[in-house]
Amino acid sequence: MDTVSPPAAAPEPETGTLRGAPGVGPPGLEVGVRIHLMGGESPGGDFHDVVRLNAVGGPDGPWAVIVGEVRGRGPDAAETAELACAIARDAVQHGSAPAAALRSLNERLLERSGVRGEELDPSFCTAIVASIEPVPGGAHVRLAVGGHPRPLVLRRDGRVEQVRSHGTLLGVLPDPFVTDQRLELGRGDALVLYTDGVTEEPGRSAGGHRRPFDQEALVAILARCTGFTADVLAERIETAARAHVEDAPRDDLAIVAIRVPESMGTATLVSADLPSDATAPGRARRIVTASLTGRSLDDLVEPAVLLTSEVVTNAVQHGGGHARIAVEHDHEGLRISVSDASTHLPHRLELGVDATSGRGIHLLDELADRWGVELHPGGGKTVWFELDVALR
Repeated sequence: MDTVSPPAAAPEPETGTLRGAPGVGPPGLEVGVRIHLMGGESPGGDFHDVVRLNAVGGPDGPWAVIVGEVRGRGPDAAETAELACAIARDAVQHGSAPAAALRSLNERLLERSGVRGEELDPSFCTAIVASIEPVPGGAHVRLAVGGHPRPLVLRRDGRVEQVRSHGTLLGVLPDPFVTDQRLELGRGDALVLYTDGVTEEPGRSAGGHRRPFDQEALVAILARCTGFTADVLAERIETAARAHVEDAPRDDLAIVAIRVPESMGTATLVSADLPSDATAPGRARRIVTASLTGRSLDDLVEPAVLLTSEVVTNAVQHGGGHARIAVEHDHEGLRISVSDASTHLPHRLELGVDATSGRGIHLLDELADRWGVELHPGGGKTVWFELDVALR
C-alpha cells in the first residue's frame, strides 16, 4: 500500500554494526536488528536473540525476542552477557513465560556471583523477554521487563505507546519484581526494543549545552516512521541516536524491531491507477468486482463496490486529481485502499432527507468492519476499509 515512501534501500551498516538476517523471525512478521559496537579493547555487555520456541505449532508457532545488557565492559561483562542470553533463551524454549524466564535468569546470576544481602554484583543485568505469536492480521505479544528501558509500540496511525510493564534489576535481589504484560499488534504496528545505549548518549546544542537523546526524542523519531519496514525502522533509530552526538558513542547499542506488515498474509493483491475524471468510480467498481467474483467472496461484492464508489468519488473530487486503488483479499476478508495526493481529510456531513451526496462516512460506519485514513509523510493520504468474511 502506498502509505509511505521509505528509501529504496537502507544505508549499508558502518563498521561495527550488524544487521539481522532478513527473513529470520516469526513467519508473516518483519524483524529488523541493528547493533552498534563501540569497539576498542573493552567488549560491552549488550545482547539480543530472536528464537523460535519449542512449542506446538511448528515454525508458525510462537517465537521469543530477548534484549538485555550487563553492567560494565570487558571480558567479564561480555561473558556474562553471553551466559544471560543463553539462560533466558533456554528458559523460554522450555516453556517458561517471559516473567518466569527473567526469574530463572536472576537466580542463575545470583548463584554465579555468590552475592547475598545488599552487596551489588558489578555485572548485574537488565533484560526484556517477549514471546510473540503470529496470528492472522497481527500478533499476540506477552513480555516482561527486568530493570530495562521499557519497549515502545508504534501504531500504524503514528501513535507511540510505552509498554506499561516494568521490573527490578536482575542479579541483585533474590525475589525480583517482574510481571507479564500482554499486548496486541495489528497491521502496520511495530514493537521496538532497545538497550540504554540508544537513549543515554548526551548531545550538544548550538550553544554548547549538553542535552540527552532521551525517550522523548526517540518517541518523536518513531512517530515519523509510520509505514517503514522493521529493518528501515531500526536503521532510522540507530542513525538518529548516533547522529545526536558529536564524538563517538560511549556505549554499545542494540535495537530490535518487530513489525506486522500492512498487507494481508497470503493475500491476492490487485492495484491500479485511476483516471482523474468522472470515469474513475466506474473503473474502480469494475476492478473490485473482477477481483472478487468467483473467489468465494461473492457476498462481499455488493458492499465493497458501494463503499469503493463513495471513496473513489471523494478522492477524485477533493483529492487533487490522481488516485490509486489497491484490493487485497484472502480467505478471511477484504481490504480496499484508495490513495490520492491531498491531505484534506474526509469529514462527516449532516444529511437531509433528500441528500444525494455526502454519504461516504455514514456508509463506511454502517457497512465496513474497520476503516481509517492514513496521511503520508510526503503528502497525500490513503482511505481504507476492511470487510470480514466470517461476520457475514
